[in-house]
Amino acid sequence: MSTAGNGGYGGKEGNSKVWFQNLDEEGFERIERRLKNFDEITKGKYDVLKGNIKYKRYENEIREAAVVVLLCNVRKEACLVFEERSKKLNSYKGQISFPGGKIDAGESVLEAALRETWEEIGIEQSQIRVLGGLPPVPGRRLSVKVHPVVGVVEGEDFDVEKLRVSEGEVHEVFTLPLAWFLENSGNKVELPTMSAMGYNKGYLSGKAQPIWGLTAYITNMFIDCMTNQSQPK
Repeated sequence: MSTAGNGGYGGKEGNSKVWFQNLDEEGFERIERRLKNFDEITKGKYDVLKGNIKYKRYENEIREAAVVVLLCNVRKEACLVFEERSKKLNSYKGQISFPGGKIDAGESVLEAALRETWEEIGIEQSQIRVLGGLPPVPGRRLSVKVHPVVGVVEGEDFDVEKLRVSEGEVHEVFTLPLAWFLENSGNKVELPTMSAMGYNKGYLSGKAQPIWGLTAYITNMFIDCMTNQSQPK
């Protein structure tokens, strides 16, 4: 039996399978509430992210980046938006990621996340409702500190075919239902450890590359926070 069918919220939080079918105002508020209570809900599972992580420094500065864990409705089903990176890029070519990139000097985490989303897949800031964030996560080999922002493209039916995609950076944009990550446990696979944080789990995405590494870790964090049985106070 899938986790989605078990009512991951329970009680007043409602049945997660129903929530996964469509995102509405109640769903937005539920996500906001759960993100604010991340530590309480996940019961210290991600406390390692609060430790003294020894990031590499460049000219005595830690490189920082921001990504958007972007939600949307596709045919009345709550989905996550992913990119397949261009094969023309020098690094991480063809890999699956969230929209995002480096935080420029003078930018906030939110400003960088929304700017990169606009530049990469053409979704304007005004189209995204920001719901909160997740704890910052180390990138590969502790070379960058990545801040996940959680947002939703409001509307009834998100269509990737209508996006203005930056072809130099993005090969394809696709969506996967939130319920897919719970109902297809067979798609979760062990992969070689890719960094000091031990990101060795991923998902078979149906694309040339699996969802793995940092993107899989952030996805797991989000799904865990949304479906854990713990109730925020």
